[in-house]
Amino acid sequence: MIFVTPYNTTYLQTIDISKAFATISEYGVIDYPYITTKSSVKIKDFSNNDIYIKPIILYGLTTTESELPNFSQTIFNQKEKWSALDIRQFIKIDKNNYTIEDVTSYQLQLQIDKFILSNVWYVEKYKEIKDLKFAHLAFSTWLSDNLSKRFGLDLNSSYMIKILSLMYYNSLFVNKLEKDDIDKLIIKFKAEFILDEKVVYEIYEKVGNKLSDINSFCTSCYEVTNNVRLKGFSAPVLSSILGNNWYGLNSKENILASLEYPPIWISLVYNSLVNKSFNKSFLAQIINKISKRGKGDEFVIQYDTIIDSYMDK
Repeated sequence: MIFVTPYNTTYLQTIDISKAFATISEYGVIDYPYITTKSSVKIKDFSNNDIYIKPIILYGLTTTESELPNFSQTIFNQKEKWSALDIRQFIKIDKNNYTIEDVTSYQLQLQIDKFILSNVWYVEKYKEIKDLKFAHLAFSTWLSDNLSKRFGLDLNSSYMIKILSLMYYNSLFVNKLEKDDIDKLIIKFKAEFILDEKVVYEIYEKVGNKLSDINSFCTSCYEVTNNVRLKGFSAPVLSSILGNNWYGLNSKENILASLEYPPIWISLVYNSLVNKSFNKSFLAQIINKISKRGKGDEFVIQYDTIIDSYMDK
């Protein structure tokens, strides 16, 4: 199932962002037109067919912004056609001359990346993100490694979870996973996974049409493996396992939202590869381990191309 915004996801849907809309709209009309002429962070508008979104960046320069609590993910207003990026936690500013100084540049870049990719997703350019093949491999390895370690799974169960994880990640790009999607998945990843086609189709027949969110993934883990250690496995349990796999500001929120929202996931994968500040995180250790033989390098080039195409330099 496609989660349109990060705040639609299971772990973030309880966060109330409704009160932010009016304030951001006011800031966008009164303050932002002038501020954006002074800012060094410039991002292009996003469009695709009849969908159009204009970015608004919050710096913390105005009294209007002071009424807003910090928010870590992109907020979208479909009616007024804007998206909001909050970088107030990551910068120092001089209100007299509007200069910006990075406080934590690596975290600022992650925030900007998430914003750009979330907008690419929102205007339904799903293919740009889905084509990042390495992210699929990373996702399935990350989940299967975590669950295998936590529950002491045997090799067969680990293999089943890895295939299920790959299938689940692909389900996040469509409203419903069809057999045709599985055919394409096998062709695309057969070499990397040494996929047993019979096993893949058996898993799809069991749970493929049920995969819709992280809750359905957790339930499917037991159905697919029939391993008693996974009986009763749930999203809250998964949250406790993965919550410390990343670090930095809003680390748990980022890692849990990434389970249902590919734009955040691929930004974490990228920063695991290029940003040494995240190297000690468990996620980065897994990502770097599987990035050998140029797979990670190719992903970085593709990712940079996407991000650079939306930066207004």
